[in-house]
Amino acid sequence: MLKALVVDHHTLVCELLIRIVHRLGDDVACHGAGNVEEALSLLEGGHYDLMLIELMMPGINGADILDTLRQRFPALPVVVVSTSDDAAIMSQAIRHGAAGFVPKSCSSDELLEVLRKALAGCVSLPPQLKAGGPIGRSFAKRHGLTRGQMRVLVLLVKGGSNREIASQLGLLVGTVKSHIASIFKALKVTRRQQAIILTQQDKNAHRLLQFHSKSPQRNNADRALQEEIKLGASMPVTVAIRPAALAG
Repeated sequence: MLKALVVDHHTLVCELLIRIVHRLGDDVACHGAGNVEEALSLLEGGHYDLMLIELMMPGINGADILDTLRQRFPALPVVVVSTSDDAAIMSQAIRHGAAGFVPKSCSSDELLEVLRKALAGCVSLPPQLKAGGPIGRSFAKRHGLTRGQMRVLVLLVKGGSNREIASQLGLLVGTVKSHIASIFKALKVTRRQQAIILTQQDKNAHRLLQFHSKSPQRNNADRALQEEIKLGASMPVTVAIRPAALAG
């Protein structure tokens, strides 16, 4: 049985979302909660497979709530269903661990698609974030990343393990882990999944992902990186979740 929890302070909206969730399958149990305290009590009382939450409820900080959910229920996919369609709020929600962000202006079919992807272990980026992140400063400069950290980040986003990254860059595995820890701190994330999402939101990401394959030699890669981080391109909207934050 699939167990889901809907959290919204508007009773009518909560009931409608519960009806939509039941369309996920024949064996679905979906409960509703009108506030965060009630939701946390339900989560602590039993296992849930999926959570939908409105972050624009009175008296709560959306980022703090997502952080709490990530810390206390790390395996629970959380999809934000909100009255807001502000790209900055969407980006913040994804960075704080949401598996998807769906404006309430979307259709029920669109919501169901995001929910299915969340259950499959994927993160869905909202359409507003497809075109990329802030324009102006390069990704590296915005986040204070060094050239070495950018090399590691590029290969991390491409799916490389710590050992694979170390082999391609001629580094020790311990050095790669140190770089990844510094990258997580700079990006204000705690998992590979979040670093990947944040990078893929940025218009520079596509070029960053390509520069290694174009430049097999170290000196050429250095020159390519300097050029590529200034350029922009679009990215896919869904990424698979990688399990451990610093797994090799």
